Amino acid sequence: MSEHEIIPSGGTDMIKKVELYEPMLYYGSRPRILVEYVSDIHLLHHVRYYGGNCRKTIMSVAKSLYESHKVIYRIAFQVFLGDISSDRDVTVAFYRQYRMQDKYHQYKCFKSKMLSRDDIQTFKHKQVEYKKRSNILNNYIAKKEAIIKQLMSEIDEHVSYRKVIAPKGKSEDIKEYLESKYYKRRNLPDFVTEKILQVVSLQDEISELHKSERKINSVLERVMPDSITKLTDFRYEQRDVLGFVILGNHEYVGFPDVDTAVTFYKRQLEPLGFRVMQNEFVENEEVVFYGGTGFAKYNEQFNANNLQCCDAMMGNRLYEIEQTNLFEQGYKEAKEYAGKTGKCFICAAHYPVNSCLGNFDREAIYFTGHTHRNERKKTENIVLYADNQIGYHDNGGFDGIIRFKRVTTGSVRNPFGDLKDGCYQTTPEAYLQFYEYIGEYIGEGKLIRKRCETGQLYVIKACGYYGFFVVNNSGISIVNGGMTKKIASSQNIKWIYDNFKIVVDKYLAVLEPLREIQVQISNALKKLGFNGTIHGLIVDVDFYNHVMVNPVDGMITFYYSPVYGQVKTFESFQKQLEFMEREEMFEGKIIKYKSKEITLYNSSVLTTEKNNNVLDELTTVSRTIGAYGISRAISPLQRLFTGHVLRDFDLRLIEVENNDTQTRIMSLCGRVYVDGNYNEYLVIRDDLGEFVSLLDIDGKETVMTYQKLMSSMKGNSWTRASWLTRNATQTMNEYGEQLPNAWYNVLYDCFPELFENKKRTV
Repeated sequence: MSEHEIIPSGGTDMIKKVELYEPMLYYGSRPRILVEYVSDIHLLHHVRYYGGNCRKTIMSVAKSLYESHKVIYRIAFQVFLGDISSDRDVTVAFYRQYRMQDKYHQYKCFKSKMLSRDDIQTFKHKQVEYKKRSNILNNYIAKKEAIIKQLMSEIDEHVSYRKVIAPKGKSEDIKEYLESKYYKRRNLPDFVTEKILQVVSLQDEISELHKSERKINSVLERVMPDSITKLTDFRYEQRDVLGFVILGNHEYVGFPDVDTAVTFYKRQLEPLGFRVMQNEFVENEEVVFYGGTGFAKYNEQFNANNLQCCDAMMGNRLYEIEQTNLFEQGYKEAKEYAGKTGKCFICAAHYPVNSCLGNFDREAIYFTGHTHRNERKKTENIVLYADNQIGYHDNGGFDGIIRFKRVTTGSVRNPFGDLKDGCYQTTPEAYLQFYEYIGEYIGEGKLIRKRCETGQLYVIKACGYYGFFVVNNSGISIVNGGMTKKIASSQNIKWIYDNFKIVVDKYLAVLEPLREIQVQISNALKKLGFNGTIHGLIVDVDFYNHVMVNPVDGMITFYYSPVYGQVKTFESFQKQLEFMEREEMFEGKIIKYKSKEITLYNSSVLTTEKNNNVLDELTTVSRTIGAYGISRAISPLQRLFTGHVLRDFDLRLIEVENNDTQTRIMSLCGRVYVDGNYNEYLVIRDDLGEFVSLLDIDGKETVMTYQKLMSSMKGNSWTRASWLTRNATQTMNEYGEQLPNAWYNVLYDCFPELFENKKRTV
């Protein structure tokens, strides 16, 4: 099947519950958008490192920062995220000096390319000289080629050089062939071999001469202007935008209100080439860029009551909330516009997102500062860059170097977005691009590329859901992130596609009740200021505290886990919050947890659920079986809700078996299988297809895929399964009179010859 060849199919409608199924991460259509960013430089706090000289501080920091900037000819933004200084004159002086560095850079480039009259004459003489060298070289190459032609004609009298010798490859390969028994069988005269070696040597020499020829031609192709240039001809070419400026709370110090400060900085900085952003956005062909200070409407601890800012905001929470509302309104309008125009959306603010917006949107890429606590997040839910906050260096350690950090946003286009539903051959590169598009890093794809050396990679698309499969001589494997898992022995990818919607539909139906509870918990946690991230059976409160939902009985467990596999459980979420308060785990956040306040969320499972299985002390639990094991198994399937990608494919969910030609020739029927828990099963049905039927000693029947059955016999010797018997005869001999009653009738029906002249004593 060729790349992008479609296999048509009908299908079922997928279940849709909007609140459970997150939209795929939205990005623009350009592969990369470059952003350089810095925040919280606080120049006045660094003056002590420059001998108390403020002017030297400004010059040094501006130079260090500018030299870290890279002039790259593609979409790029240089963003200053606020808090340059609380002194307006120092702030303006810094931006002037940064512009001076840009001017000086252009001046140096101009000076390096200046042309005097002597430069022009030297260039002309050099062109004449290189032209002579070119003629001499061309004549020399022509002579060598004539010698090669003559030698080849002499060789061809004994053996065709072009048909026999040349196809062997490079000179080393030809020399190796001349030493081989195949060449020696020709019994050619020694002078023929000598002539072949002469041709090989001359061809190598000509190859090197052609390299010199290309270098000479590149010089001859250069064009030198006839006019000379002088230093007085230098003209500074100011870029449209030298940088985007976000004002921090320190920039507002000394101003009566926000509007006065914004007006001042626009008047001072925009003529220099900077764009001061306050609740406004700019756009180009690929991106909508929104910026503003933001302020702290949603932060009950660090806000206008205790932070430096303009006079109108100091101690005035109502004014701060009003200014944050303006930021929010502009943000909403810019985001909606980005969605309508199909562009990537970037939001830059001084205050953190939780303070100025209250929550993150998956459709936005954020750049923030203010906290002096560097963090970077790039998950399926959040893309945040707040990791270049310089801070005060109160404890010393400042090396005098301040740099931009540089990132390329995750603005990657879905490579399969325009495809209709179907099955297509694809490439590892497109597969990795898809995962970058959904916001998940799965490595460099080395294993996938290796699998594709001996197989073909396919993508199946159905109703907005995706699955990736590798087909090779041993069968079909589903791709799970950076790994693969074999699911079928046949190579019939069309059969997989025909049943893909059925499998996805059943997985979603099974997982929806669990997801519904998890979404309720996640939303309630986010309202309280916690993470609320869902993975497997777990919803994160923070890094150490979690809520686990048991999908079997719906029981919810609140627990603390400082180390993976070590847990301490709590009777209720309120008990967990009290523990977190005692351990000072709120990380600067004020959480309203007392009963009279948490009743605001009394409809949430957080306040109604109780856990009777409480572990007062840290206890070790298994990381492979039990709830943790189930969580690890379910985690890949949760990608159906987040990335809309299927990462497991259980053939038992399909009612119709694959009728494709099978590669197995011996049935497993009559064998006894022992699983990792030492449970014994008799194989009662095996038609050499994808499934086998097992019967335990109590008569309970189980269906398992052949691939899963065989895979269970690999791995740790203590937990892996095994065959107790290899055929029905051995089973009869092994068990004898101890043969379970449930197995007797099955064996009698399948292998009556084994029961001839034998009586069963019940």
